[in-house]
Amino acid sequence: MPFPNAVREEALLRSGRTCCVCHRFVGLKIEVHHIDPEAKSRDNTIENAIPLCFDCHADMINYDPAHPKGTKYTPSELKRHRDSWYEKIASSPQATASGQIFASDRKAYDWITERLSWNLMQFLKEHDFGNVFQISKLHPLQEIMGERDNPFREFMDPTLEALRADLISGISKFMWSVATNTVPTKSHEFQKIPREWHGDSELEEDEFYRRQTEINDLADGVLAGVGINH
Repeated sequence: MPFPNAVREEALLRSGRTCCVCHRFVGLKIEVHHIDPEAKSRDNTIENAIPLCFDCHADMINYDPAHPKGTKYTPSELKRHRDSWYEKIASSPQATASGQIFASDRKAYDWITERLSWNLMQFLKEHDFGNVFQISKLHPLQEIMGERDNPFREFMDPTLEALRADLISGISKFMWSVATNTVPTKSHEFQKIPREWHGDSELEEDEFYRRQTEINDLADGVLAGVGINH
């Protein structure tokens, strides 16, 4: 049996329709997930419910214990994610009036904007990733990704935190595309989409263009997360 409507509605209200794991505001694209599997626990109470975006929900249901890849979320871990996020949502009205909260969020804001420099934004806006590029230019994005789970980099204000989660999602997709679609040059200071892949036959022109377009589009996605239109 799914959660009763009253339980679903309460969980969505407590989460503000944001994902309790990645903190993105997702509106309609949200599921109320059973922390302990319904088939095993038969628990359809609010204590067993956690609102998740489609992506995080897919991580929960697609994990194969027979062929494990990565590390599965435990029920206690999910409850801690949920309760911490519910608390942040509940404290939001008071947070805007709190000087301590404002100071904490200002530090988080300053840290991330220092790395999203004007030079980096111009590079993402103007560079065509079908051409060779200097990989060190992307190091600030790697640093942001490395600190994404650090609670000191989170915003106390849930609206700001949801925006940060959207930005990190965009950076993650872009950096993954760069990692899977490009290779280092001989100097290792630069990266490029290769004309030959793993020493095999030359890439077809349409495959090269697909990789080029994918990276360029995802770079635009990072810019959009910062509020810059290409």
